[in-house]
Amino acid sequence: MKIVLPKYLAVASKIIPSIHPDKIEKYDNIIFNRGPIKDEKCFNVAWGSRALGAKGVGLETGFFWAAGHVDTLGLYANSSLNTPAGLRAIEQLNASISAREIVNESPVNSKYRQTKNDIDWRGVVLALQNPGDRSIHSSVATEDYFDFVQMACRYYGKHLFLKAHPWNSGPILDRLKAISDKYGCCIAKTNHSILKHCRFVLTFNSSFAVDCFIRDVPVVQYAPGYFFQTGAVKYTGFEFTDEPGDTIEQGRKVANFLVWKYCINLLMDTETWVGFLISLSESNELFPVEDKYCYANNLPWSTNN
Repeated sequence: MKIVLPKYLAVASKIIPSIHPDKIEKYDNIIFNRGPIKDEKCFNVAWGSRALGAKGVGLETGFFWAAGHVDTLGLYANSSLNTPAGLRAIEQLNASISAREIVNESPVNSKYRQTKNDIDWRGVVLALQNPGDRSIHSSVATEDYFDFVQMACRYYGKHLFLKAHPWNSGPILDRLKAISDKYGCCIAKTNHSILKHCRFVLTFNSSFAVDCFIRDVPVVQYAPGYFFQTGAVKYTGFEFTDEPGDTIEQGRKVANFLVWKYCINLLMDTETWVGFLISLSESNELFPVEDKYCYANNLPWSTNN
């Protein structure tokens, strides 16, 4: 079976340095193409949501440092994590090492490097996203996201701290700050110290929820996205709340599932990548990441750095 990779990966050397035509040209069954080839003899690996009608998986960055994740159904709200079968798989997993233990060993204990700015906050934390994120656009338009930020600031007022995304800068950060200032909220780039004493974290549909799961911080999720049907967050369906609910234990379970069954190391060497891609093409599982390729057993800081 030919394995078809998107052309984008050929230029994404900063994201996946080992997946490049020059490095895998000796593998005759792997080819690059501009779009999915809808042929039953081809297995398509999409960067982002995969095309309907094509056999394959979607691949996306996410959740942990140098990590990616693989989904056989879709991404964001349509991910396999949000299905009844996904929930059963999460409940059945018996992790020998927790996601928290793994992340604590990492040189970067988040998907993105965090500022050194320490802040102690006793109210609600809004984890801001980059307004152009595909996760936001999977649910609403960019302007709808700014409306969400304004409504959150109006609702929580001085009890809300806006944790700026590492990519928030320039005009975007200025606009977010203007909204925050209008309602007497606080906004800044800060590290995970902001989570230590906060009441809960509010997200639109940010994967920052995972940083909360491994720190036993409750999460309220406003819009559909990853985790909204898993019980690891309190999903409000475009409403605000003062009660985060009891989600911490389920958050731990979901985080463990991510490192053992859903995520991979994007910095794998070429040979490991090829073996992984072949294993995907031969699998019929809802969660096809084999143990030897999962993030927990193939950590970026212990294998390639």
